[in-house]
Amino acid sequence: MDHSPGRISGRGPYRDRLNEEVWSRLVEIVSAANRGDADAHFSAISKWPEELSLVGHQRAAVYLLYLLYRQVKTTIGRAPTQADLHELTSTVYPRFREILTADELLLEETFRAVFEFPPLRVTLKPGERVALSSVALGVLMVDPAREMEAMRPGMAGWLSRNQEKFRAEGMLDDPSGAERP
Repeated sequence: MDHSPGRISGRGPYRDRLNEEVWSRLVEIVSAANRGDADAHFSAISKWPEELSLVGHQRAAVYLLYLLYRQVKTTIGRAPTQADLHELTSTVYPRFREILTADELLLEETFRAVFEFPPLRVTLKPGERVALSSVALGVLMVDPAREMEAMRPGMAGWLSRNQEKFRAEGMLDDPSGAERP
């Protein structure tokens, strides 16, 4: 999959077609993870089943896929190897587990899935992937709102280039963001 930044297209304040409701919720949960506020992260993400449609959940998963991919590459300084991801997992896991009680293996599986490496032992479920990815992203960032905003144009181009793939996989129904989040 092509993760490189690309052209921005669309309409709205950012002219990028990203769903603002999903985007603001992601900024909220990633920022909570970054602050080490497990209660705020849990509270915000636990409301999603009642407040976001399935398409909103799918959109969040797709957005996190790109954001975590870019952040890991930025953190490591290049496309990571499997060994790099293992080392990164060991480095950030102590901070990660303060926010989310999950086995270290699940964090590594999260990183591996983003880079399309085969799983070590388990394949993550979609809901797990959103929770794990949002915390992983939060612990890797210094200023989530600013850093995520800086990644937004590249993500818009990436979504535009890959929308048919996501539709085929049932991960993105309407790229316009016109449906309920």
